[in-house]
Amino acid sequence: MGTIFRYGFIFYSVKIWGTHFPWGTLGINVIGSFLMGCFVALFNKFIDLPLELKLFLTTGLLGSFTTFSGFSFDFMNLWQQGMIYQSFFYILLSVFLSLGAVFLGYSIGRL
Repeated sequence: MGTIFRYGFIFYSVKIWGTHFPWGTLGINVIGSFLMGCFVALFNKFIDLPLELKLFLTTGLLGSFTTFSGFSFDFMNLWQQGMIYQSFFYILLSVFLSLGAVFLGYSIGRL
C-alpha cells in the first residue's frame, strides 16, 4: 500500500513541479518521517496495538512509502547533470527536514 501511495505522490509531484528537482522524493521522505513520529508517540502514550499491527504500520506501510533508494538515485541524477550545488542542497533538505519532521510528528502525537 505504501508503494502505491508513493507512486501516486511522485507521479503528481512531477506533473505539478516538473523534473528539475526531486520534490516528490523529498516530500515522501519528510511526510513519512512526520507520520513515523506521530505513530510512535501515539503507540507509546495512547494506543495499545498488537506488535504485528505496529510493525505493519511503521515498517510495512511507512517503510514502503518512504524511499532511501529513491533519495540516492535522485542525488546521483542531480550530480551527473552537473547540478553539484543542488545535489548537496537536496541532501541537506532531505536529512534536516526529515529529522525535524519525525521530532515534530512525535511531539504532536504526544499531545
